[in-house]
Amino acid sequence: MTAAILLAAGESRRFAESCPDAFPWKSKLLVPLPDGRPVWRRSFDLLARSPTVRHIVVVTDEEAIRTEAESIGATVVLGGETRALSSLNGIEAAVGARTVVVHDAARPFATSSLLQRVLDATAEAVAAVPVIAATDTIKRCSSDEVKETLERSSLYHAQTPQAANRDALLAAMRAHPDATDEASALERSGESVRAVEGEATNRKITTFHDLEGLLRVENRTGLGYDVHRLVQGRPLVLGGVVVPFDRGLEGHSDADVVLHAATDALLGAASLGDIGAHFPNTDPACKDASSDRFLRHALDLVRAEGFQVANLDVTLLAEAPKIGPFVGAMRDSMASILEVESSRISVKATTHEGLGALGRGEGIAAFAIATLERWLPR
Repeated sequence: MTAAILLAAGESRRFAESCPDAFPWKSKLLVPLPDGRPVWRRSFDLLARSPTVRHIVVVTDEEAIRTEAESIGATVVLGGETRALSSLNGIEAAVGARTVVVHDAARPFATSSLLQRVLDATAEAVAAVPVIAATDTIKRCSSDEVKETLERSSLYHAQTPQAANRDALLAAMRAHPDATDEASALERSGESVRAVEGEATNRKITTFHDLEGLLRVENRTGLGYDVHRLVQGRPLVLGGVVVPFDRGLEGHSDADVVLHAATDALLGAASLGDIGAHFPNTDPACKDASSDRFLRHALDLVRAEGFQVANLDVTLLAEAPKIGPFVGAMRDSMASILEVESSRISVKATTHEGLGALGRGEGIAAFAIATLERWLPR
């Protein structure tokens, strides 16, 4: 019997560190590919399609992967502190297998032809590894000094899937827990490993840049507007900041026109209705409520659709008070609510040049434009 082991236990640390701040997936294995499947599932399906593979062991610490893998009949075991120890956990779980094939989940572009070549070679040898010839000149260096140039005609890059006799591989991995792959553990144990032709397209996803050409960014823009009358006996709250003034804005909530306009801008960009639909002015729970609650709710909704806030631009229309001294605090307040840098928030103010009700100082209005972005498969 042949069992497959899918290694999906890496921390994705280098990937997460290389991602843009707004990129929603910090685990490379959960990123959706152009066909809609996440990276790990595409690798899993390669193994599942093989007529030779009878059982699959998934090695992972990721709960989302564990849940789905178990639902489709795979055995799931936890990863180890290193790749070698994770591989060992999977090999030990493949009880009853004569041959095991180990594949990195971060190589979702391996083909069925490659898998079969590796398995066919293992039928005639203890183990097999796919390799591709090195095309760059390779240097051996010490710190910042080049020691020698290696003869590249005999240098190859190793890939997965790698296959081997289970008993031989189990012994080798136990003896060499620092091995960087299965083939190297077998080599160090004195076993012969067959090299088979790999695939240049079988690239490993390690950093965000390895996804180049696989994802596209969708940008959405939304416009929000709100206006409230100025009245006596109410505090003036703008952008989550209390502004000293002799009057405040009248409304069911705290009547913060800045946060209301921003809320509508986010909802509009994601086609999720408006603030009145989510927080009607007849709802007693909204009576005198702080408007940061509304903006946080809008943020939760757009994030559920896969969006992140790229930018928010607000313009206040007010004859008085002077807004300039409070712009920095407003930007910081909204940045905190939206969990973005203050540099992504803009607040401006202008008067209405004495025209109409706003020009007479009877109220304050605000416009807001929100730009959202999300990554989608190409």
